[in-house]
Amino acid sequence: MQAALESNKRYLIVGTGATGLACARFFAANTLDYVLLDSRPDQSANTNLQMFLQQHTCQCYFGNLEAFEYSSKDIMILSPGVSLQERFVATAQSSGVELSSDIEIFDRINEKPVIAITGSNGKTTITTITQKILQAMGFNACAAGNIGLAALDALAEDIDVYVLELSSFQLERYNHLQSVTAIVANISEDHMDRYDDLQQYAQAKFSIYNNAGYKLVNLDDAYSENIAKPYASISMTAADADYALNNHSIFIKDRDVNIDISASQLKGSHNRFNLLAAVALVDGLLRHQECTDAEVSALFSQALSLLNDFKGLPHRCEYIGAVHNIEFINDSKATNVGACLAALSGLQQDYDHIFVLLGGVDKSASFEQLVEFISQAAIEPILFGQDSINILKAFQASESSFKPVCVDKLEHALNEAYRQANQLQQGQSEQQRLLILLSPACASFDQFSSFADRGTAFVSQVKQMMRAA
Repeated sequence: MQAALESNKRYLIVGTGATGLACARFFAANTLDYVLLDSRPDQSANTNLQMFLQQHTCQCYFGNLEAFEYSSKDIMILSPGVSLQERFVATAQSSGVELSSDIEIFDRINEKPVIAITGSNGKTTITTITQKILQAMGFNACAAGNIGLAALDALAEDIDVYVLELSSFQLERYNHLQSVTAIVANISEDHMDRYDDLQQYAQAKFSIYNNAGYKLVNLDDAYSENIAKPYASISMTAADADYALNNHSIFIKDRDVNIDISASQLKGSHNRFNLLAAVALVDGLLRHQECTDAEVSALFSQALSLLNDFKGLPHRCEYIGAVHNIEFINDSKATNVGACLAALSGLQQDYDHIFVLLGGVDKSASFEQLVEFISQAAIEPILFGQDSINILKAFQASESSFKPVCVDKLEHALNEAYRQANQLQQGQSEQQRLLILLSPACASFDQFSSFADRGTAFVSQVKQMMRAA
């Protein structure tokens, strides 16, 4: 491994989170010179870092990174959470420091096939389904990257294929990742506090195709027209796409292969797209391995029960239960407008009325498209959290007649939604199918440590309501 990296360099790891510590473990195992850096002087509460330092002797520098003594022999490894616009980055570059990332190091070391996945929404679900299909087919498939397991922690000789989920932050640091197949699932506004505009954000996402062997393009996404051919197309609506959904079957055009997903337990049309994307990615790998049509058909038949039994991931359109015919779904992972829109559009056909809980930290997002969608559907928004006033202003600035209720906390929003749902149910002569959906379209950091913490709080309160019913 060490031969693939410059042993005469000093590696500066910026950030002491999961990615940074994965880099440190890798450099320590390969006896390379490295320094751990972080702009936060007090690292006493970072238990993972403290555990690492108990096991390894290394140089650390915590504090003002502009004051660090950089050298032209340094290579700086920036964690995804660190913006390229930070002043110390320019200071380091002016001293001749080379910028790199954990994904670049992974790419230089790895010799196994890579499936690369990005997008504004659904990428974790697509990554997970892709991995599970491959495992059902007999591959030792490892999911890593933005999904939780850092890429460098995932390196192992017995892996057959890596399924990498990649964020825009990871791709902007290294845009030449070698992959046998890659997809940008969709593009919608996210992280506008880190990018000048949507175009710059999309450009980072599309760089996943730069070194991809088999490009998969979602024809249903407006940004697909920006991608140069050749590529293979996937679509929920275009019957002539290379990978299409037709009457609850996934059809692989040039293979004449049909995969029946009518028994899938995943809720919403957006999740059927996730299944479609995962099938296309797996087929991309099988093309790389030159599998025949008969072999492909047999392998997908082998994985069919997995496709039907997969219930989804926590906090991603996770079905919780029902109280008095009012159903509850936890979609706390919807931390941007696009994810919320995907959930609403995917679920609305299954319900007579949806009460959606919106709010948190808006990341400078525009809510215009979300307001327009809600205004034309049987959806009642209840707003909560730090930037709920910005969502309320978006409704007020539109032609919508909605006057959403605005509360301070998530628990109050859930109580209000339940009150409104019960009131609507009682006023109907026939039983309606109602849904209370947590799909905030915002980050969680105003009231919670993470989207998972927010989702767990929601689920806990719903289960209390179910027990009390």
